[in-house]
This record gives sequence, structure tokens and C-alpha cells, in this order.
Amino acid sequence: MTEEVLEALVVVVGRPGPLEVVSSVSLRCEASYRLKRCNDEDGREQFLLESIRHLPRPLLLYTTRVDHAYQWADVLRSNGYRRVAVVTGASTTGDRQRAIEGLTGRNMISGARIGTAFDIVVATSAF
Repeated sequence: MTEEVLEALVVVVGRPGPLEVVSSVSLRCEASYRLKRCNDEDGREQFLLESIRHLPRPLLLYTTRVDHAYQWADVLRSNGYRRVAVVTGASTTGDRQRAIEGLTGRNMISGARIGTAFDIVVATSAF
């Protein structure tokens, strides 16, 4: 919100006073994309692993197939990523809840802060 918009709001809704303005600036990450044509599966895997090395956490890696989700989780773990979860259509509601809480560090029911358990969730659209 610009200073001009804030002043206009004060004029429109702030009279008669008293008026207290409370605000918070919160920057959010915008999505970014990396594109590359890969001629084979090995090239695609290497490109994705290199991308993951540079992407911020938490990270969601979506696949279209359930077997690919489990394969990618194995690839990530074999490349040193230990805090990895998988969510597919076969996952229970509890599995999904643990994945969300593990990524966000917040209890879904109470909103209380908890420790994060995952840096990466490999998932199908079921997530």
C-alpha cells in the first residue's frame, strides 16, 4: 500500500477518530522457473538435481506418476537429502498432514510452532 492510499484510507474511515494504524510489511517469494530441453533421462535428472541444490527450502517436487514420486525420493536420498517425504494418492490423511506440518513447522489444528521434519516433499497432484 502506498503512502497516498494509506492517507486516503485515514480520511475515509478514520473520522471521527481516534484511529490507530497497524501494518506489517511482509515480502513473499515469487515463483521462479528454470527451463531446459533435455535429450535423455540422465540429463533431466542431472538438471533437476542441480536445480534442487540452488532452490530454497521448503521445496515441493511434483511428479505426474506415483512410481516417479518414490523414485525421485530415492534419488534425492541417495544424493544426501535426508529430510524427504512422499505424498501420493495412496497416502493417508495423516501422511498428508504430517507432510504439511513437517514442511511448515506448524501444527495444522492449533497453529502452534513445531519443529520442521522435511525440507522436500515429492508429491503427485494428490497433495
